[in-house]
Amino acid sequence: MQYQDERLLLLIPIHNYLEGVIRLKEFVDDNFTNLFGDNWRVCLIDNNSDAQVQKKLLKLSKDKNFSYIHQPLPKNLKENFKVGFNTNTDINPTVVAIWETDTVPNLNTFSAMLNLYIEERLTIASVSPMYKWLGEYCYPTHRHWYTDPMYRNHPSYGKITKVHAVPFLFSLWTPESMQYINRDGLRPFLHFDSDFGKVLTDAGKFHLRMKEYHVDHYNSGKITRLNETKN
Repeated sequence: MQYQDERLLLLIPIHNYLEGVIRLKEFVDDNFTNLFGDNWRVCLIDNNSDAQVQKKLLKLSKDKNFSYIHQPLPKNLKENFKVGFNTNTDINPTVVAIWETDTVPNLNTFSAMLNLYIEERLTIASVSPMYKWLGEYCYPTHRHWYTDPMYRNHPSYGKITKVHAVPFLFSLWTPESMQYINRDGLRPFLHFDSDFGKVLTDAGKFHLRMKEYHVDHYNSGKITRLNETKN
């Protein structure tokens, strides 16, 4: 076990995109026990999916270390994460991962993110990589990524920049930062990531972007941008 001292909680918000859930679950099944032993949990947070999808998600969540929450409020990412985190505090996580269903994880990037997170966790809020599709940088690696100020040139992981906020798509967060989701004034869906990021930045917490690591963003994120209710 590479991370035997860590306890990981993975939150996956979902609306009807079952194919993406299955892709993420395959990565978890292949890697999490080897990485964390039994010290992990995946929470599937269903944001009012169709009945057939709900039934399949319930079946997936019967596996050990998986849980399921049906969240009936549509377009409420804030509530998804709030309920998902607060319902799983019994495992006392040391790291919270958030993965959206159109991300394509890879072990090299995930391990590098975990290592950087462990090094920097006392001062940061979150860590994220770059995002690509078919070899090209894509949403949500926003156009201003090249202006991010340098945080450090890491001897093992290369260029690390400090950013205003990181997208949730494939990210790691401190449990302490998740408490800020309860703040008033955070928009529940669109712009929630930037609102949440600003609150944490104002509290003195860094968001770090690993410039030399990436995950694929399936179909350049068109699944979520064409249908805003689908995660």
